[in-house]
Amino acid sequence: MRTLAPLFVLALVACDRKPPTDGDTADTSDTADTTDTTDTTDTTDTTDTTDTTDTTDTTDTTDTADTTDTTPALGTATTLAALRDGSAALPLGTLVRVTGVVTAVRDNKGFTLQSGGAAIFVYKGNGNTTPALGDEVEAVGGYAQYDGSSNTGDPAVSLAEVVVDSHFTTPTYPDSSITVLGAGTLPAPVAVTPADLADDAAAEALESVLVTVSDACPLVVLDDPNGPQAFGEFNAGVSGGDSVRVDNEFFNLPGATTGFAVGDSFTSFTGPLYYSFGAYKVAPRTAADGVGYTAGGAACP
Repeated sequence: MRTLAPLFVLALVACDRKPPTDGDTADTSDTADTTDTTDTTDTTDTTDTTDTTDTTDTTDTTDTADTTDTTPALGTATTLAALRDGSAALPLGTLVRVTGVVTAVRDNKGFTLQSGGAAIFVYKGNGNTTPALGDEVEAVGGYAQYDGSSNTGDPAVSLAEVVVDSHFTTPTYPDSSITVLGAGTLPAPVAVTPADLADDAAAEALESVLVTVSDACPLVVLDDPNGPQAFGEFNAGVSGGDSVRVDNEFFNLPGATTGFAVGDSFTSFTGPLYYSFGAYKVAPRTAADGVGYTAGGAACP
C-alpha cells in the first residue's frame, strides 16, 4: 500500500485539475470592433457651423451710397434721338435731361451735343460751364425751337435747342445745368453732298449733326463772305450744281485762310450742320475743317 500512495496522490492531483481549455481569450475579449465608436462619435460634419455663422454678405451694410442718395434727378430724362425725331412727345418748354459728346463749342453762346446719329444745340449763354470739344456732357434745360424771336418756333424753320440760359426774359429754367461727365469719343462725321442738304427734310434730320460736305469736284467759293449781307458766310459748290452755305458760327474759316477769295476751292468742309436765318449751313470749327484749299481753284478730276 505504501508503494501505491504516491500514485494515488498523483491521481487525485490529476483529477483536481480542470480540463484544459483554450486559455487564449483574444477573440472574445478583444472588443476593438465593438467598442470602436469613431464613426458614431465623430460629429465634425454636424458641429461645423462655419457656413451658417458667416454673415459677411448679410451684415455688411457699409455701402449705402446708392440707397441713401435720395436727391431727385432734375428734368425729364430722354435721348437726343427721341427728342429730335419727336418720339419723346415732350411739349416745348419741358425741362429735359440729355447726354452726349460735345462736337463744337462757341464760348459765349453754346455748343452742339451729339449721341449716335442725333444732335442738338445747347444754348448756355455767358454764365455757365463751357465744356471742351470731346467732353461727355449731361445738359438739363428747356426744350426749345429757336427761330430768332421765340423758343417756340416751327421745327421746320427753327433750331432745336436745350436752353440752359434763356434767350429771353421768359421762360427761365432755374433748375438747368451743365455737367461734364468725363472724356467722350467724337463721332465720325456723316458724309453728305450739297445736293443732300438741298432737301430740307433730309437736312432737318441732320440738324446739329457733325457732317463732312464734299462733291465729285472741288467746292468752289462762289461769293465774298465780306460782301453785303454775307455776315462772314459764303457759298461753295460745283459750277451749275448745288452749293453749301459755310457758316462762321464756331470759326472764321475765311479769316484764317491766307489769300481767301472768290474762285478758290476746297475739297470738303466738316462741322455741325447749323441752322439760322432760314438756311442750313455747315459750320467749321478749326482751319483743319476746310480741307484741300487751293488758291484760284482746283480742276475737277
